[in-house]
Amino acid sequence: MTEFWQKIISTNVVLLIALALFFITCAAYRRSSKKIQTSPLKDKQTLVRVGFDAVKVLIVIGAVVVILQSNGIDVSSLVTSLGLVSVVVGLALQDPMRDIIMGIHMLADRFFVVGDVVEYSGVIGVVEVMNLQTTKIRELETGSVFVLCNRDVDQVKVLSGVFDVDVPLSYQEDVLLVHQTLKSVANDISALESVEECAYLGTEDFKDSSILYKIRVRRKPKERFDVRRMALAKIQDGLHNAGIEVPFNQLDVHLFGEK
Repeated sequence: MTEFWQKIISTNVVLLIALALFFITCAAYRRSSKKIQTSPLKDKQTLVRVGFDAVKVLIVIGAVVVILQSNGIDVSSLVTSLGLVSVVVGLALQDPMRDIIMGIHMLADRFFVVGDVVEYSGVIGVVEVMNLQTTKIRELETGSVFVLCNRDVDQVKVLSGVFDVDVPLSYQEDVLLVHQTLKSVANDISALESVEECAYLGTEDFKDSSILYKIRVRRKPKERFDVRRMALAKIQDGLHNAGIEVPFNQLDVHLFGEK
């Protein structure tokens, strides 16, 4: 009976120590998060979160191992005897393990960090939370949140702060007037508060029924859609004031009557 109570007491002591360490880790994480919120390194908070998560896992594993050993269970023999079970569990956890491995690669190689604007399956959003298994992304236009498994990170594209606007205009328009108007429009777009830089790049391509002229805008990635709408409005106003029309697709039908 004495040995039984010794095991109970030792188990409870281990649990109390593990819980104390767990709560200390959580408190330390909260303090660290508050301190690094203003840090210019956007990925610092992600690294801190992953580091504390790893510490929590180690605390739990360590507590389980100590409790088993203190109760006379040989952990190494137990692991050996459960080899087949480990294989089955390993197959079941194959995808989660891939997520964790890819999450480690993401943090080590800095594929993207919290705050970056990315595109996934045609959806554009900002990275809000990253951990070793998943990445949470908030869509810019709708505010919807979706969670991406880290094993699919190869389908994610990090967007820069640059976007191009191709303006299709008729071959019949005065080329000099077009260049002059679009240069003036680019200057107007540059004056917008959310725009860092805007430049008129000139003729881009000759299409079947129009000529493409390119304008390049640089702005903060998070303001992608708002700035694009404001830029298009400036282009529309500039063309209208200059008397330049944006062409639309037309189909010419020629009828041949009998002679």
